[in-house]
Formats: sequence, C-alpha cells, structure tokens
Amino acid sequence: MKLVLLKRPQKSSSQELQKICKISNVLTNTFTLKIKEQEQSLDDKKADKILQSKIACFQYGVEFQPEISEDDRQLRYTIFKKAQRDIEKFIGKFSFSGKSLYSLVKWNKAKMDKEYLNIDSIRIGEQSYSMRIKFLKQIEEQGDQTEDQFSQNKINQILNIAFKDILRQENYIEIGKNSKFYNDKDTQQRQIILPNYYQIQFQIYKGITFQINQAQEKHQITIDFASRIMRMDDANQYIRIFKNKIIGKFVITAYNNYQRYQVTGLDKNKTPQSQFLWAQTNCLISFCDYYFLKYRIKIIDLKQPLLVSYTKQRDPITRQYSKKQIYLIPELCKMAGLSQSEIKRTNYIIRGTQLSPQERYEFTKQTSEFLSKKSSHEEIKIDSDKIQVESFILNPPCIMLKNSKIIPKMGNFDFSGKVFSCQRDFTDWVIIYSKKDEIQVKNLLRMFSDITEKLGVKYKNPEQFHHPLTNSKDLIQKLDQYFVENDLPSFLITFGDLNTHFYQQIKYFFCITAQVESQHIRPQSLNKKNSYKICLNIVLQIVQKTGNQIWNVEMPLQIASQTINTMIIGIETCRNTIKDKQIISVVCSINRSFSRYQSQVFFREKGNHQLDLLQRIIKDGIQIYKEIVKNLPKQIIIYRQSLGEKQNNYLIEIEAIQNAISDISPSYFPKLAFFQVNKNVVQKIYHQRENNTISNPIPGTVFSPELSENQIQFYMVSQNCSNGVSIPTKYSLLYNSTDLNQETFWQFTYYQTFNYYNLQGSIRVPAALKYAEKLAKYVFDYLQDTDFCDLKNNLFYL
Repeated sequence: MKLVLLKRPQKSSSQELQKICKISNVLTNTFTLKIKEQEQSLDDKKADKILQSKIACFQYGVEFQPEISEDDRQLRYTIFKKAQRDIEKFIGKFSFSGKSLYSLVKWNKAKMDKEYLNIDSIRIGEQSYSMRIKFLKQIEEQGDQTEDQFSQNKINQILNIAFKDILRQENYIEIGKNSKFYNDKDTQQRQIILPNYYQIQFQIYKGITFQINQAQEKHQITIDFASRIMRMDDANQYIRIFKNKIIGKFVITAYNNYQRYQVTGLDKNKTPQSQFLWAQTNCLISFCDYYFLKYRIKIIDLKQPLLVSYTKQRDPITRQYSKKQIYLIPELCKMAGLSQSEIKRTNYIIRGTQLSPQERYEFTKQTSEFLSKKSSHEEIKIDSDKIQVESFILNPPCIMLKNSKIIPKMGNFDFSGKVFSCQRDFTDWVIIYSKKDEIQVKNLLRMFSDITEKLGVKYKNPEQFHHPLTNSKDLIQKLDQYFVENDLPSFLITFGDLNTHFYQQIKYFFCITAQVESQHIRPQSLNKKNSYKICLNIVLQIVQKTGNQIWNVEMPLQIASQTINTMIIGIETCRNTIKDKQIISVVCSINRSFSRYQSQVFFREKGNHQLDLLQRIIKDGIQIYKEIVKNLPKQIIIYRQSLGEKQNNYLIEIEAIQNAISDISPSYFPKLAFFQVNKNVVQKIYHQRENNTISNPIPGTVFSPELSENQIQFYMVSQNCSNGVSIPTKYSLLYNSTDLNQETFWQFTYYQTFNYYNLQGSIRVPAALKYAEKLAKYVFDYLQDTDFCDLKNNLFYL
C-alpha cells in the first residue's frame, strides 16, 4: 500500500505567524553528510564535487564455512576484521551487516576475475573459517524518495551500517536494536541495597546513538548521547535469594548480542549437564558442550536449574515468525534493569545518566568530529559545523476558569479560581476507611469542604463506611450488599494503606462489577508540608472524573472561527500484553471544548491488523459526540502513538477509521488528519543564549524540517524541563484532507498538551493521547478486562 498524503497544509503568512509565535533559531544535533561523487570526472573540480542527490551502493553476499549462527554477531565481526585487507583489495572499503557486505566503490568485475571471491584459512582460536563473497546487486538512490521508498530506506540503512562499523572498530559494544553503542571502559559503578539486604551492583554505561535520515536532497546524521544501567548480578545469584520470584523478570545474555528475554519458568529438573537435540548436527548434546562449542564459554555451576523463556523464530521458507521455547543458563544471564521501586531507593542513579544541555550539545559536536575522522569510507564525511535552524516559539494558550483567565508561564500555571463548569458535585458520595484513620479522615473532610467552596462546587459530608481494609473479599461482599440497599453513589473514596493485591481487587470491583467512579488516598499524602495542595489536586481530579470541566483551553483562531465541529482521537498500544494479546486503547473527545472523552479498549493478537473492533469503537464515539453536541463532527484529528511500525500498518488503521465513518451514513464525509506521534526520538534542539551558553528550548518551540514535497513532520518541545535535556516529540502527518494550515496544526497540538487534567501545565503529547496511554496502563495493571461500559464516558482511570 502506497503512502498518500491527500493535502499538504498551507503555510501561514508572515503577519499571521507574528500573531501566534515568534521566530527564533535553535541548535540541533543533526549534521549533514558529505558524500563524494562516485564516478570520477576528467575535470578535477568536478571530481571533488559533493553530490547530495544520488548515491549508489554495491551489495555482496557472504557464505561462511563452517556455518555461523545468526546470533553470533561477534564471531562474524572478528572474521571480517581479520580478512579486511584481503577483501578491500577487490571491493574497496566496506561495511558489513549479518551476511552482506556493502561498498560505495563501484564494483569492478574484472578485478575479481570470477563471479565470486574465496578467502580461506581465517583462523579464530582453534577453528579455521573460509568465506565466499559474491556480488549481488547495485542499490541506487532515486531522485524523488517517494518513487522508490525501498531503495531510499536501503541507502539510509547502508549509511547506518558504515557508522556502526566505525564504532565496532573502536571497541564500542552494541546493546539493543536502536543503534546504541557503549564504551564499557567509561562506566560508573553503583549499588543499592534492598530491604532484605540483597545488594544490586550495576554499572552506568555511557555511549553514542545515531540515526541516518534525509531532508530534501541531503543525507543527514543525528547524533546523541546514550546511557544504560547494566546490572552486574546474574540470574543464578538472584535465584539463590528469591527462588521462583525470578519468573516474570527480564534477563540479558551478553554472548548473543545482549538479547533480552523474559523468564516464564524455572525448570529444576534440568541442569547444564542435561542434553537436547541440536538441529545443526541432529545429535544429542549437553548444554555445557553446546555453549563451549558455539560461544567458547565454559559453565561453572553444573547443578543450577535452567530458566525457561520464549523467542521468535522465523521459518526460512514461509518467512513467518513463530514462538519457540528455549532454555537459558542462569549464570550466563545478567538481571535486566531496575524496577521503579528499586530506582526510587536512590536518586543518584538518575543523576549518573544525565548531562546538562551544554554538556550534551558539546558531546554531539565532539562525536560528529570523531566519527568523521574515523570513517573508513573516504566517500562519507560529516560536516561538523554548528547547525542553526529556524524554529517557532508558540504563544501559550489562555486557560479559562469560570470567572477568570490564566496565562501559563514556561508551560505551567497555578490553579486559582472557580472550576469552569460543574454539573455533578460532592453531595452524593461515600468514603471507606479504617477507624484507626478517623482523625486523618476528619482533617481530610475539613480540607475538602474548604477547597470545594473556593472552587464553586457544592459540598455535603459523605456517607462513612468503616472497614479494617485488610480483607478485600470481605470488603467487596459488604459493599455489594450496601449498594443494593442504598443505590450506587456518584463516587466513592478509599482511604488507607493498601497492598497491591488488595488495591487491584477493589479497583476491579469498582470499575467492572459496580461500575462506579472511585479515588484512593494514601494517609501519607496528608503528612506532607504541601498537603493542602495535594488535596486540591485530588478534588480537581474527582471533579473531572465525574464528568465536569475544571478549565477550558483556548482554541486556535482557524478552528475557533470555523463553524464545523472538531473531534480528537488518541490511539495507544500498550507495550505490555495480556495472554499474548495487545491492549489497544482509543479515546475520543465527545464535546466541542475537548473536555469530555469516551474511553474504550480492545484486545488483539500480536501482528493481527484486523481492526473491526477499532471501527466499532470509533463509530460509537462519533455517535455519542452527535448525542451531546447535536451534530456530527465535521473534522477529526487523530494522534496515534508510534511503536516503530511500518507506515503501511498506520494506513490500515486510517482505512478502518474511514470504514467506521462510512458506516454512519453514506453522505457523511468528515475531513481527517492522522498524526503518527513518536516520543522516543534521537533529535534534540537547543536554545543558545546571548552569552553563548546552551539551554533547553522554551516550551512551545517547534522545529519543522523540510523533508520533501510530500512529507510533513515537526518536532515540538511542549513541556518545561528543569533537569537534564528536554526530548522533543515528533509528529508525522501521514494523512490529511482538512483545510487547516501548517501552523494551526502546531498551535492546536501545543494547546491540547494543556488539556490533561492531572497536571496544571503542559505535557509532552496532546491530552487525548495521554489519556489513551493512562487507560491502557490502567487496564493492564488493574482490570485485565474491557467491560466498563457505564464508565466509558468519564475519565475514571485518572
């Protein structure tokens, strides 16, 4: 399916721009690649010319004897390195990836003499290897990247391989799949001690990440600092202390490219001395012998139980992936990462991974010079000059309360005044608590009474339900009976220290069984110095949860002046799964001011792009919008969280949304805009002050690179960052049939980052997408179910 952008947004005039933003310059961590002409001209001047519009690359296939496992990247790298000079005699400077070599030097068939090149007797340890290298094809970049997206992506991939090659030669280690390389000689060692006195020792690795991209006819490289926490304790140590608690944890194996596995079981009947059928030899072999033969690793503890996990395996004929159970040796597995509770035990962990904006920008400059100097391809160099680009600093929106207005400063504001609109108040509610917390509850209710009066919300003391809060089953039974006798309240509050299991049980009961709004308050909240402000935030949260509007965010002029009704949709795929099923959450605005939302989820098998349920949910959202607004939305703006999927998958979703629309009425044709939203980007932008120091950009800063005639994307920093370096959010417009101009899209997106009612200020993404993210996580953590129909029109999951 070909990507089609129906309508490119128009640009605003200079006068219109001055009304909504000011133009400024920012520094970036993106540098231009200089690529020399590959076919030398007789004219020396032309020979030195740098071409940016067309690159040709030559690909060679490699076969090894004996065969080398696909996951043994380090062995292949060692062989290539030993044979490097012999290979370069025939094909010039090259890069390698997997079973392919890539060179920017034109292939000379006469020089190779044969269709293939044999290189023998490459000795690694006690084993001797040979290689057979054969020319496969020439990959040539097209002038218009939209005409041949495959070739364009391949060229970027080849350039990417060339720079990966540099880092490997400088002894950087690659961890993960996103071109992140770490210097294991530049580490900081730390440790934390858990309540049971188990010590977790770990190292903070510092390194480099980069990304190759293209803007118009220029190839560019974006360079950034990377850091990673690597635990030093292995799974064998962990099992001795925690035994079966390792199930569900993640481990990393250094011997096969630092792959990450989730432990699904612990097999105490198998040890490293157990045997299995090795497919390569079709013979039985022990795990000890297997690891020695394949990875040259000698296992020490021969009595340790084995970890059970699953990995994806692709069929060589059908190319389809399937799950395969595998066994891992605990002493060869490092425990992966730290939980949130473990990280909270010490603050210096985070500080060890952060650089200031000044330090991070200087790091990217130095790295660009280092990579350019070390490049083995004479044809590829990096222009390390400072890159200054035009940016736009949007004016913040006006935040409207009932009788007052607030203008945010640096992305934040303090709520003071009466809520914008309140239809449901504090007059029909229940509070559940243990009698030991009675004094704190009285203080809480006193503050609630004071706060609601200031907010303009009617207040009445709640019904009080006493329970020790130690047995969730008993509480649920008693509440069930109470609700039968007294009807459901508008909302209820639980107050007390609850363990995780208890909290999960009552949340499921409130949301799925009783389907009533609820809020939990921890007693520790009232012991803090800012307890009044915490109570204010809790009251505001409850007011919003129950369908009210605590503030109203200004709309961009082009949308506010239009008579057409606009809907926003946020779509999120949860990274966690339930029984191997993905959680897809969909949040649709259902009123004109984008303050009320319909929130639903559905489960789907991984890789399944049948979107009947998505169609049903969006159709339902549009119909509810019509019931409330009395008109169908004429314009729908969709923000879709990115998971690094192919663009074709997003086009399938666009098609599903269009099908949902056509089901409503054959004559209903709303205008659509579909944004892919990516929060995990390498791109950074920096503000340079008058004294030349580097700082984070001002909230509302937009940088929009000119990619091509048909591609539109922009980077936005919407949130103030006081620690570390702010990360822009990338918005890619994949489909557009609206009449909105480019700057209105910027402005609308920025304004909607203020519409998240859990924070008095802006967030990184528009509120609808943040609500979708919160909903998906809430369903995974507490509900594991989709049947909360009576609550779907309220933000019950805040």
